[in-house]
Amino acid sequence: MLSARDKKIIKKHRKEITEIVSGNDKRFLVIVGPCSAWPERATLEYARRLAGLQEKLNDGIKIVMRVYTQKPRTNLGWKGILFEPDPCKIPNFNLGLKKAQSLMQEISEMGLAIADEALFLNASEKLLPYLSYVAIGARSSEDQEHRNFASWIDVPAGMKNPGSGDLSIAANSVFAAQSESFYVSCNGFKKSKGNKYAHLILRGGKRPNYFKKDILEAIEKLQRAGVQNPAIVIDTNHSNSGKNHLKQISIAKYLIKARVENKKIKEAVKGLMIESFLKDGNQKINCSGKMDMEGLSITDPNLGWEKTERLLKWIYNNL
Repeated sequence: MLSARDKKIIKKHRKEITEIVSGNDKRFLVIVGPCSAWPERATLEYARRLAGLQEKLNDGIKIVMRVYTQKPRTNLGWKGILFEPDPCKIPNFNLGLKKAQSLMQEISEMGLAIADEALFLNASEKLLPYLSYVAIGARSSEDQEHRNFASWIDVPAGMKNPGSGDLSIAANSVFAAQSESFYVSCNGFKKSKGNKYAHLILRGGKRPNYFKKDILEAIEKLQRAGVQNPAIVIDTNHSNSGKNHLKQISIAKYLIKARVENKKIKEAVKGLMIESFLKDGNQKINCSGKMDMEGLSITDPNLGWEKTERLLKWIYNNL
């Protein structure tokens, strides 16, 4: 269970992120961490390193750690620790929930803000107390229930553009999340006041969309849709990198330079998402052999720790 101190710190994290989204806090938001939070020991080691780095960079960068417990699949595959705490055993939600909550509790106690993707919504509700940031994925952002969930929660929510990359649909998803609505929660029908800190995440579509022209088009679409606080976070992986984890470095540097060169982009682009773990790359789930348990992703390829640390310091020094 979260202590009163932990709850106070999480509330402070949420407030700081809303201030960044609204432009009242001029720090840069970096949502960074493993593609998927597994295994727990390596995830906690990563968190310890990230917490130490946060202390050094906090006056310029607000770090939020990805602790992603639910994984959307294009067809079939591992669903994340919340449902499959051991990727080689049958699903066990009760055990997965305990493991996810315990993991988030330990990371919260290190002082880090936590982000997760809201995929299975009734399950996501049980993790909300630990979260300072919620992402709605590309497969979910067009779904009315996910939009209503983002509207209901009292947590900054990033709405990813759909897989097609359509920016009009993306802007509509942000507007819907900012609007009054309703949500059918675990505890029944809930009215939502709208989440004015819902914002857009550009993650690429049929082509990358992190370039200046894409950002300027996204700003225009958000303004036309009537979005408050028209903020943008850029996902440096997924369709923007073609899942080439090393390309995240050049994408991040391109975007920091774009903010320096263009006032509109600087005002709109509030942060980056980076997929990073202890080791470079990824591995396949191998239930008949030995898997690397020391921080090598079992989902998308991730940037290793040393490269991540250098990149975050570079961002801090070049903002």
